Amino acid sequence: MREKLLTDRTLVELRDALVQRDVSAAEMAAASLDACERNPYTMTLITDERARREARHSDAMIRSGTPRPLEGVPAVYKDLFDFAGHVTTAGSRVLSGEPAAQRDADIVTLLRSAGAVTIGRTNMTELAFSGLGLNPHFGTPELADHQGVSLAPGGSSSGAAAALAQGVAPISIGTDTSGSIRIPACFHGLVGFKPTAGRYPAGGMVPLAPSLDSVGVIARSVADVRYLDGIISPSADSKHQPDITFVLAEGHLLEDLDGEVESCFAAAIGLLSSHGWDIRTDRISEIDAAMSLQRELGALVGMEAYRLHGRHLQRRNEMDARVARRLETSAQESEETYGNMIAERTRLISSASGHLAGGDIILSPTVKCTSPELASLADDDAFQHSNARALANTMVANFFDWCSISVPCGRTKSGREVGLMLTGGKHQDIALLRIAELVEAVLARGMEK
Repeated sequence: MREKLLTDRTLVELRDALVQRDVSAAEMAAASLDACERNPYTMTLITDERARREARHSDAMIRSGTPRPLEGVPAVYKDLFDFAGHVTTAGSRVLSGEPAAQRDADIVTLLRSAGAVTIGRTNMTELAFSGLGLNPHFGTPELADHQGVSLAPGGSSSGAAAALAQGVAPISIGTDTSGSIRIPACFHGLVGFKPTAGRYPAGGMVPLAPSLDSVGVIARSVADVRYLDGIISPSADSKHQPDITFVLAEGHLLEDLDGEVESCFAAAIGLLSSHGWDIRTDRISEIDAAMSLQRELGALVGMEAYRLHGRHLQRRNEMDARVARRLETSAQESEETYGNMIAERTRLISSASGHLAGGDIILSPTVKCTSPELASLADDDAFQHSNARALANTMVANFFDWCSISVPCGRTKSGREVGLMLTGGKHQDIALLRIAELVEAVLARGMEK
């Protein structure tokens, strides 16, 4: 019974069960900690004593009739966020000797003040520098298709998605620099939300590329994301039904798709079109220009990652060799090149702003391919190719500082998940979430048939 407590119910359902005292926070925390033990590669830190203490406090709050919005609900955080008294390792061994954090990260403090129970920190790609989610230090969280083939869990927030899928917690906080929330959410058949940068607090977090980083969330439903968003970044949410115009952006986002991904995406577009929503085709030339710019000058994420983490190359032999290699590649980019990249990015953001100014939403596959087999990634060339494809679509929203969300839209014959990505303009987060919830409902009905 305890094993299934957190695997099927949404955040809102679990919170209601707690408040109605159908289950205690102590029981829920115990179920969460049991799930951690059953899945040894999902967590890098399990704060069992803290979790039990906080759960007891939540039960007291519920008994007193003063529950907070997340009272007793288990929450996990990517291994980038500070926990007081613990070293923040960012999925790496080279940070293990750093001083322990003096206080919790801002997002941890915020959710704890709302009643969430702190279970621990989730596994990730070292330093958050890959879209596939492999980690040679702490192990790679498990994901498999219907045939039992081991798959890449997606990254860098690999454990954040696995924790939800495995019943560790219904709240999973991660970061998204080029797709690191949306990719693992997509591969696990979950919802992954990258808000506009700065919408969620980032204090007490190890950054990767400050120009691109966003703190975000993985959840079971868009309704859960909306509920959390109202707690983390409260603001007025109009009850007015939004006007919806979807855009299919010709070019980069729709090119080089796997056949089964293309088929699932076409089916999703057909469902939305049959629902009566306006779907138009447009050429947003700035997207292709941004991709060409990074092929010419180098990846912005790499430039900033090297400036922050290049010092760790002094202990290269203790690092994930592929992460170290990406840092070394970025070391070759000059300050002049970095300056040119920032200037061109600013220009392209300004030029592209008109495309989504009216509230239009770009539709695309979240990832161009399904999750690759782990065995295929032993070859470095295959790894680099798969990593680039995994990040290709999601990185667009980070480059332009748009908000973006991935929702499930189908699966292949072997059970590999496919995601539909909805992308809105900067600070259009609330409208995007409202529209995404409507889309999610239509797609779910279509997938059931």
